[in-house]
Amino acid sequence: MAPVTAVKGRRAKKPVVPEFEFGDRLRKARLYAGLTLAPVAAEMGVSEAAVSKWERNESPPRNVWDIVERYQNLTGVDKNWLLTGENMTLTYTSPFRRPPDGGEPISLQVAA
Repeated sequence: MAPVTAVKGRRAKKPVVPEFEFGDRLRKARLYAGLTLAPVAAEMGVSEAAVSKWERNESPPRNVWDIVERYQNLTGVDKNWLLTGENMTLTYTSPFRRPPDGGEPISLQVAA
């Protein structure tokens, strides 16, 4: 990667490292379950545009607790991870994602 240099009269911008935010985790959960915006929006009772705004961290859901509970049921991703980003557990409760061997849930430790 080329070094960041200043343009005459302007300050050089530092590279920005994006943080893993609530909306990012919602999006990752949806993609993990193999879902598009349409079924998620239908389950949540909102428009696809609203879900997209949540996932882009443009606006939070009105009832975060209810949305997180529904995301867990829909995607099989633990609500604690959706809220905090810590200790992800895949429960396979989603009708869209099944465990490969039909066995127990898999617990993953995600470094914060």
